[in-house]
Amino acid sequence: MRRVFLIRHGEREDDGAGKRYIGITDSPLSPVGKKEAGKLSAFFSDLYKNSDPPLIFSSPLTRSIDTAVPTADSLAVIPVLWGGFKEIDLGSFEGMLISDVKKNYPGEYEKRGEHLGSYRPPGGESFEDAGKRFLEAFSTILSESDENKDILIFTHSGVIRAALSLLSSENLDKLREISIPNASISCLEYDGRSFEGIKYSGVRPLNLLDEEEIKKLYKKYQAPQNVIRHMRAVAVAANEIYEGIERDKRPALEPLIKAALLHDLLRKEKNHAEAGADALKKEGYPEIAEIVRLHHSDSIGIPPLGTPLTAVELLFYADKVVLEDRRVSVEERFRESRKKCLSEEALKKHGALYQTALLIENRIDSVKRRQA
Repeated sequence: MRRVFLIRHGEREDDGAGKRYIGITDSPLSPVGKKEAGKLSAFFSDLYKNSDPPLIFSSPLTRSIDTAVPTADSLAVIPVLWGGFKEIDLGSFEGMLISDVKKNYPGEYEKRGEHLGSYRPPGGESFEDAGKRFLEAFSTILSESDENKDILIFTHSGVIRAALSLLSSENLDKLREISIPNASISCLEYDGRSFEGIKYSGVRPLNLLDEEEIKKLYKKYQAPQNVIRHMRAVAVAANEIYEGIERDKRPALEPLIKAALLHDLLRKEKNHAEAGADALKKEGYPEIAEIVRLHHSDSIGIPPLGTPLTAVELLFYADKVVLEDRRVSVEERFRESRKKCLSEEALKKHGALYQTALLIENRIDSVKRRQA
């Protein structure tokens, strides 16, 4: 099965004047974008370290080229620039502030909002036009290249959304619902005759979720300092618990710790686990999102004693042995949290969570490392 990766370029430079319509406007990467390009290179170098390198193509716009080059250099592949992969041409709207278009061309602005997929700005393309142009270039490459090689295409969010919508027969007017963050990867599988489907879309490699990115997410979602301290304390607890477990009975550490650092990102929301998970999925971290989604669920499903623990279990338990930013026992944590239960339904949920925590505690005890 041949894989095709559609990679959105890294963060571009912003002039700070406000949100603009940017399509074929040739803007460079920001310092953050250059860092993202380097991390994408590390990800693909690791992916192809034991296999033949892929073919690499790029939009001819600078922000895509500069994202592609580090990966191409690390894999010793010459990237091919292809005009069909450039971003949508927004015609007379190119470079204009969105607020100015709304003010000076209210009718056109309204039409675009109502028919996003088919609307053409004066002198420009619709998303349908851009998506078909992208897929035509795509088809040419698939038919003329070595069928045993994967393909990497460094390109733009607009044409990725349009192409994915056309391939999956989705309504192009709803393409904004497809999240394609900067430096994210979408993967298609091709069997030599047709696409088997979209394996995933808009996923950022986990090496992008570093301390700097985590701090950006704290700021973006306005996480209070006391909540940040709690999340960091839970990450410390999760790491300590992890280190005490037999090696063959524990999950990968990186997703666990990163989920711990973000599990209460939206604690201010009513259903904070769901809200946090939805936000993290949109940010391009679906693996982390699913761990976060279940960290406060009383129905996560507990495997038998002695079997490997999951990241979901370890985050759930670590969260239940930290009170604010202080390590406590499960009993103390639940004794304190029970005081906040003001209804029968809340008490029932509290009891179920407590029982789940005790079951996980038993599982952890059953697979602890033997002390020398």
